[in-house]
Amino acid sequence: MTVLKVSKGYQITIPANIRKKFDVHIGSKIDLEVEDNKIILEPFGKPDWQKIYARVKKMPKHDYTVEQLNVFFEKELLRQNCDLK
Repeated sequence: MTVLKVSKGYQITIPANIRKKFDVHIGSKIDLEVEDNKIILEPFGKPDWQKIYARVKKMPKHDYTVEQLNVFFEKELLRQNCDLK
């Protein structure tokens, strides 16, 4: 367990060993999610298709077209800073 202190600007510092393990650098994008009473930080990298599909499954019943779902996936990939090619 690593204990971090929140600074005056509500910031935390990711310890060097964790930054190296997850290849986090200045400008890296990190996803923040809240799950129950937990804050989960996850660095972006290659698209995590299972995670994307899991998010879609959580969406309420819908009448989205294939084109609308493709836009959703494209926006999610761009949010994750992934190459769309």
